[in-house]
Amino acid sequence: MRILVVSQYYYPEQFRINDICECLVKRGHSVTVLTGLPNYPEGEIYPGYEDKYKETELHNGVNIIRCNVRPRHKGSFQLFRSYLSYVLAASKRIKKLQEQFDVVYVYQMSPVTTIYPASLIKKKENIPLYVYCCDVWPDSVRDMSEGKIMGTNNPIYIIAKWISRSLYSKADMIGVKCNQFSEYLRNVCSIDSKKCKLNYEHAEDSYLSISENPKDNSCYDFMFLGNIGISQNCDYLVKAAKLLKTDKAFKLHFVGSGSAMDSLQQYVQDSGMSDLVVFHGRHPVSEINEFYEIADCCMLILAAKTAIGLTPPAKLVGYMAASRPIIAAAEGATKDILAEANCGLCVKPDDIQSISNAMKYAIENQDEFDNKGINGREYFKTHFTLEKHIDELEKQLSELIGGQ
Repeated sequence: MRILVVSQYYYPEQFRINDICECLVKRGHSVTVLTGLPNYPEGEIYPGYEDKYKETELHNGVNIIRCNVRPRHKGSFQLFRSYLSYVLAASKRIKKLQEQFDVVYVYQMSPVTTIYPASLIKKKENIPLYVYCCDVWPDSVRDMSEGKIMGTNNPIYIIAKWISRSLYSKADMIGVKCNQFSEYLRNVCSIDSKKCKLNYEHAEDSYLSISENPKDNSCYDFMFLGNIGISQNCDYLVKAAKLLKTDKAFKLHFVGSGSAMDSLQQYVQDSGMSDLVVFHGRHPVSEINEFYEIADCCMLILAAKTAIGLTPPAKLVGYMAASRPIIAAAEGATKDILAEANCGLCVKPDDIQSISNAMKYAIENQDEFDNKGINGREYFKTHFTLEKHIDELEKQLSELIGGQ
């Protein structure tokens, strides 16, 4: 297949679309990626990439075409300008492409407007449009307001909802990472469920090299890895740790950054928890295994105020691959997966005491809880490997092309 991938983010930025494209090339497909100038997560263009939009690149067999986009910088307004600049630049660039493609594939993180330039080449070349949804739109926009979650009657949300409906309707097929996502798109965006095809999100196979037995740090280490944003409610984890009454030593680690990072650090300091809570900052994927090696248990929490709390975050699959037991404060697909895989404990996302009780159980029943981590890795091997994701993706793309 000749595949055009539209994604605002790509190598050297660290996203799973990199693995997907390179695996498709290894299987004999031709892959071209239309992306922006790398600037995630710091918000500034990576050194040496300022003028890369003037030339094409070839990396591990993938053709890369970059658009001259504004970097993210800091703040919601600057982020919006970055999103808009990609849509405008990609729309202009995509009209000039001379190559012939069989299908256009959108790797849809935020924003949903990434679909728009892809819809232009669909119309121009009469090729099918496939969208793989990683972020829940329009609900994702509710988490972009700084300080609090936006209400559904907010004009910005109403506009985002209208845009989401319009753009999702242009897709010929939508790949979703859980069945709850299909239900959301049907109920909120009026998308026919027949368009939605399940394809579980993958995690890097490199996590399988992590030892099943964490390093002994003379204490029990709880680890949270990933975005520290409003929808994660990370302060609940700190509050749960504060309530935890146990004779055994423990620490709560945060690896990552996000919009709620500063307020969380301030809360830890004000609460006198600095000796129990450790902030490691953001690290590249190549260094993440170092933190899994010391983790006795991985933590996951999602606010129940938006639909984002109903879909499994990418970190869940990584936790399972790393063979670490999980304490999750979540509902929806995350709760279902943990129960089916028997790889941890799941409590209500707004119940701090229950989170604390689960942490105490993990500490005081460590041998039993470690076995849940092993269960998670086995479930990962059955459902969430890159090879299984690509198998299903090839099947879905071939179905689209064959139906033209």
